[in-house]
Amino acid sequence: MNCVSRILPLLRDRPGQLALWTERDGVLSFRNFGDLCARAQALATAEGLRPGDPVLLLAQPGQLLYAAISGFLALGIPVVFVEPWMPGRMIEHLVNITRPKA
Repeated sequence: MNCVSRILPLLRDRPGQLALWTERDGVLSFRNFGDLCARAQALATAEGLRPGDPVLLLAQPGQLLYAAISGFLALGIPVVFVEPWMPGRMIEHLVNITRPKA
């Protein structure tokens, strides 16, 4: 089961309910979370990414990161998350072993 299948009913049935809160970004409703996921999916599609094409994400934890992860996973695009504070050699190693398409 794709983890996104658990989010889809909430996007449909509870659009105004709290989906995510972070100290930095504040409150995000399921409606707005769905919109961010759709934007990430549109970007992936525009870049020619297909199911199975790994993507490397280097970002601070927050609304955009979580929406991108959810949107990409819903398309079957595996996500490799790299924390910005990781040493450069570790990031380089991850790039070498995962060969991300984006």
